[in-house]
Amino acid sequence: MKLLTVKRTKNSLQLIDENEFLIGERLSGFFAGANERLKINDNIYKIKHSGFLYRNTKFFDSSGKLVVMIDFEKDRLFYYGQPYTEIYILKSNGWSNGSQSLHNFYNDEFIMRFDCKRSFFKSRYEIQIKEDFTNSIIILAFLQFNIKDLED
Repeated sequence: MKLLTVKRTKNSLQLIDENEFLIGERLSGFFAGANERLKINDNIYKIKHSGFLYRNTKFFDSSGKLVVMIDFEKDRLFYYGQPYTEIYILKSNGWSNGSQSLHNFYNDEFIMRFDCKRSFFKSRYEIQIKEDFTNSIIILAFLQFNIKDLED
């Protein structure tokens, strides 16, 4: 298992691995929730919310192609990659501990888990991922989905 942590800057949340390498970041505008984007290297992904209480989330690349969609009502994450679509299941690990995990739809294999550790004034976010999982857009989309309600 690899442990990724979130570092706060003025207008972004940076996802850092154990070796202090930047995986990607969540950018936002001046107001919380406005002009949200994900940045991985030089690639920018726009975020659009829809559905009941704006809980369904779609991530578009710079050409406007849908890359990731999170279906909140059915607890699924879709990654529209080449040559096929990958499907994952979101599982809550209890409403009180702020933890959620992502599993492969086909074999229920554990992929990653989000944890929110709260102290008196701050929240600290961590993601534990499977050693061989390297898809940065899925990792950042999962982070965005979990922190949206906590941050905004």
